[in-house]
Amino acid sequence: MKKHGIGVNVHYVPSYKFTYYQMLGFGASEKECAVTEDIYSRALTLPMYHGLKDDEVKQIATALKESIKEAKA
Repeated sequence: MKKHGIGVNVHYVPSYKFTYYQMLGFGASEKECAVTEDIYSRALTLPMYHGLKDDEVKQIATALKESIKEAKA
């Protein structure tokens, strides 16, 4: 996405990865939370805000499709 000029972020960081929760005893292993880890490794936050124009949405969608094709290649 960056190659196409689209900024994305990690959508969800599992709470047990944060030091604060680990200090409270909520530590977990990646093995114990396999589904959570799978989602964490694949989910992105795409640009989305009130003023997003239709042509920008199309640009984001096109970049996403291209990025998926590139990742599969």
